[in-house]
Order: sequence, then structure tokens, then C-alpha cells
Amino acid sequence: MPDEPFLAATKASYDVMAAEYADMVSSELDAKPLDRALLAAFTELVKACGNGPVADVGCGPGQATVALRRLGVDAFGIDLSPAMIDLARRTYPDLRFEVGSMLALGLPEGSMGGLLAYYSIIHVPWERRSEVFSEFHRVLAPGGQVMLVFQVGDDRGHRSEAFGKAICLDWYRQQPDEIADLLRRAGFEVWATVTRQPDAAEKTPQGYVLARKPVSEPAELDEARALADEELYVRFQSTVRNERGYFTGVFGLVNGLARNGKLTAEQERFRRAHNDWYNAACPDPSSVDPTVYDRELHPGAAAWFKSTSRDLIKRVDGYLEILAAHEIGWRMMRSSDPGRIVYEDEYQIVVVPHEAGPGPAAIRDRDA
Repeated sequence: MPDEPFLAATKASYDVMAAEYADMVSSELDAKPLDRALLAAFTELVKACGNGPVADVGCGPGQATVALRRLGVDAFGIDLSPAMIDLARRTYPDLRFEVGSMLALGLPEGSMGGLLAYYSIIHVPWERRSEVFSEFHRVLAPGGQVMLVFQVGDDRGHRSEAFGKAICLDWYRQQPDEIADLLRRAGFEVWATVTRQPDAAEKTPQGYVLARKPVSEPAELDEARALADEELYVRFQSTVRNERGYFTGVFGLVNGLARNGKLTAEQERFRRAHNDWYNAACPDPSSVDPTVYDRELHPGAAAWFKSTSRDLIKRVDGYLEILAAHEIGWRMMRSSDPGRIVYEDEYQIVVVPHEAGPGPAAIRDRDA
């Protein structure tokens, strides 16, 4: 499980109040007819696409997990809190419950028919949601369904006490349209967004988003997979040369927009979260070799993905959407010989481009 402060605080807080929280929510679905109807629709969609197993992510004491099982799907629960998992196992001994994090579910790629997050993404910092949704996308089979439930709003809050016990728990309200947009960027097709007004016991409207992983992958990912066996390299870059006569990569273009204060708040959250993800997922060539981008030693040095780096290529899509929103053109380049290699690792190469451009194996480029 990732060693993250917000995960540790959430885990410890729910461990402390597990019994009291379970008592509070044990029968909550009985008074929520819309929730029950949408859960039924969600399970019907799962069954229609093959009826694979369904993970209730952030399951707590298992009240939604058992509801899913009663609706006819092979449901099991995952939660950060060992105390919650112990309680769920005792309450529903016929169901499977495991300790885990939605940032790293520990499930095989493409193994799930559905994922439910019933009021569990509310403890994920806004800037980390894209990571969660990418992990959901990874573990779902093509056609797999996801359902998210949350409180609607723009607030961020903190609880230091619950049921007379000391806790340290942050929560984040969500906007359905923003959640839908983040899901699309993660590769999902959004099927429905629903907002209902609060009942007597609630302070805010409640939001529901249902989406699915496409049966076929996006064209860019399909192309990268098809090219993987040909030992090609992939680069996303500007369509016009910069002041030094070279083509700026899309990460540099988006970072430039940020430096100039042109990104919206949501775009900036996306940029920061995904820059951090890339920094953690693959080496920074300049940290391995400080001379790799030296303008005198390696003029015009540029990084290219290896076409086998599918997860890295897939996440570029969100940067491309930001460029499109700012009407900045981009181009996808592919070549087996983009230049003289001055750096290489498992995921990428850095090359000094040939004077005449990428070698003859280059495949068509694409403008935004």
C-alpha cells in the first residue's frame, strides 16, 4: 500500500471509529430508493458486459458490498482500514473483504467487471483523483463499469472528532461534471451523471456518475500497441519551432502555459498531479545524466517514448486536451530512427535529431 500521509490518516481515523460508523450506516440504503435503483442499474450493466467480479472500493463495513451481492454480481470489498475489514468479515462471513488502497488495488489488469466507490473518493485529495481513476481503468476489463457516489460541492473540510473520538480526516466534495471530465481523461465513456437534492439528514446534494471502460481502446493506445513489435519510438510535440529552432514537447508546452498563468484551476491540478506521476513512474534523464540536455554537447536533444511504454503514452491525452483548449497545435511523431541516442532507459530515449528529421521509418504525424 502506498505510504501517503492522507492514506495513513484516513486509515487510522476509520480504525478508531469502525464500530460506531458501522452502526450508523448499516441500514442507510433502506432509506435511499434512488441509490438502490442506481445500484441495480449498475449491476445490470455489469451483467450485460460479462458479469465479471465487482470491487466495492472503500467498502467500509460492507453495507454496499452485500447489496451488490444480493443484486446478483460477484462482489467483494476493499478498504484501507483493517478494523473496517475485520468488522465486515464478521458481519458478512460469506463475502470476501481485503485491506487495500484505491491508488494501488493490487488486482490484475483487466480483471474486473465493475468497480463501485460509494462515498469513498471523498477522502482523496482533488489533485490525486486522476491517479485513482487511472487505476480503476487499469483493473477493469473492456466494457467494465464504474459507479461513483459522493456529496456535491466545492468544499474541502476536516474532522478532528467523531462519535466522541479523536480522528484526523479530510474530506472533499465533488462536482459531477468535473468527475465526468476526469473519467473521460482516464479513458472512460461516461454513461450518466445524476444529482439529487439532500434529504432531511444531508447537508448537500448527492452526486452519482456511471461510466464504462470502452470495449475498444482509444486509437492512440491501439496504435502504440500495434507499433510495439516494430521497435518504434513516439513523441508528442509542437507543430512550430521554438526560438531555438526546435519543436517543444507537449509537457514543455503545458508547463509553459502554467508559468504564464494561463491554466484554469482544474488544468493546473491535472498538470501538477500528472507531472508528479510521471516523475515517479520513470526516470528524469537529466537526473541520471546532467549533460543529456546540454545545448552544446547535444543540440536539440529531445525525449521519445518507447512504444512499449503504454501507460506513459496513454496519460499524454490529458495534456493534449489542455493544449487543444488553448488552441495550441500538436503533432504525434513515430519513428524507428529519430536521431542519435544519447540516453536510454526502460521507458524512453533522448536523441539528438538528425538534421533531415526522423529517419525513413517515420510514420504519419497528426495535428490537433
